[in-house]
Amino acid sequence: PLLKVVSGISLHPKQLEEVVADSVAVNMVNTYYKTLAEFNKGNREWFVLAILCIELGVKPDKASAQELSALQMIASNITGNQAPLLNPDIKNAFEGAIKA
Repeated sequence: PLLKVVSGISLHPKQLEEVVADSVAVNMVNTYYKTLAEFNKGNREWFVLAILCIELGVKPDKASAQELSALQMIASNITGNQAPLLNPDIKNAFEGAIKA
């Protein structure tokens, strides 16, 4: 049939694929979120260091002493001063998008 019925709503097969794909994506993001939230609760400084390494493209096991020192200094400043890890422009863009 051209239409499938999901929870009383008729959907074209392509629409059904999109609904399923969106649901899978939300579930995967939720899994990542829960994992990262636990890491953040466990050791905030290690969490921040790991995020910095990912974003800066630095592999901790291959980093120079200078890179590790710089990362440690930045992570300590973020965690010690309770500074936000997220760029304020990203937060503002998010808040603007949800108001639109």
